[in-house]
Amino acid sequence: MLKVGKIINEVRMTKEYIHYVVIRGGRIINRPHVERLKVKILSDNRLMDNPIVAMWNPGLRKYEIIDGQHRFTAAQELGLPFAYIVAKSGTYTVQDIAAMNDEQKPWTTKDHLGSNIAQGRKDYQALVLFSDATRLPLMTSAALLEVGTAHNVTPTRENFVKGLFSVRTPAKAEAVRDLMDACRDAGVDHYRHTPFVKALARCMDVEGFSVEQFKAKLKHSAPMLRKCQSQPQNIAEIERFYNYRCHGPILALAAILAEQHRQSRMEILAQARATRRAPGK
Repeated sequence: MLKVGKIINEVRMTKEYIHYVVIRGGRIINRPHVERLKVKILSDNRLMDNPIVAMWNPGLRKYEIIDGQHRFTAAQELGLPFAYIVAKSGTYTVQDIAAMNDEQKPWTTKDHLGSNIAQGRKDYQALVLFSDATRLPLMTSAALLEVGTAHNVTPTRENFVKGLFSVRTPAKAEAVRDLMDACRDAGVDHYRHTPFVKALARCMDVEGFSVEQFKAKLKHSAPMLRKCQSQPQNIAEIERFYNYRCHGPILALAAILAEQHRQSRMEILAQARATRRAPGK
C-alpha cells in the first residue's frame, strides 16, 4: 500500500478579501505582473494549486500575506476566490520574506527600496530625492550619501538590502552634486556619466584639490574635459584638465588615489589576517 506523508497544514479557499492585507514593507506590487496573472487565471485558473501564504496578525486582526501578494491582487481584482495556507513557523519579518522570495524570484533594488520606504525609513526617502535630483544610479547615489564616495558600492549595497542604509555624508554628496551642476552649466555633456561622477567624488577628497579652481577652469576650458569610459581614465583626465596651465603646484591625482587605494587594500587584508588568527576563529 502506498504510504503518504503526514498532513501538516491545510489549504483553505476564500473570497473574504477584507480580512487579508499585504504585509507592510513587502515586495512592491508589479502591475504588469498582476495583469499577466489575470490573463493566465482567466484562461487556466490554477489558484487552488498555488496557495498564498498568510500569517495571523493579532494587532491588526487580519491575515498578513507573506507570499503571493500578486496572486492575491489578481484574484481580488477578478473577484475570484483564492487559496491560502496559514504559516505554521511563527512570525516572519520582512527580511525573512525577502529571503524566502529570493528562492523564487529575487527581490530587485526597487523592491528593497519600496519595502524600506513603506516601513517609514527616512534615509531611503532621502536617497530617492537625491537620486531623482542628480539622475544618478540608485547605488551610486546611496554610496555618496553613506560614505561620500562611490568608488566601491558593495558595502553600501549590503547595508541597503539589509535595511541598514543611512545618510552619513550628506554634505559631501551635496558638494558632488554642486560640482556636477557646475559641469552641466559649463556645457560638459557627460556631467552625470557614472564613471566621471565617481572619479570626481574621489578627486575632491585629495588634499590640495580646489573645487573653486576646478570651477574656474570649467568657465574657460570646459570643452577640453573629455569623456572617458572608466573611472581610472576619468581620474587621469580630470588630473590633466586640472593641471592645464596651472600656476600653482601640479596635483598628481591619479598617483595619489592609486596609493590610497593600495593602502586601503593592505589594511583590509591585514584586518582579515588578524581575524583569522584571533582565538576561537
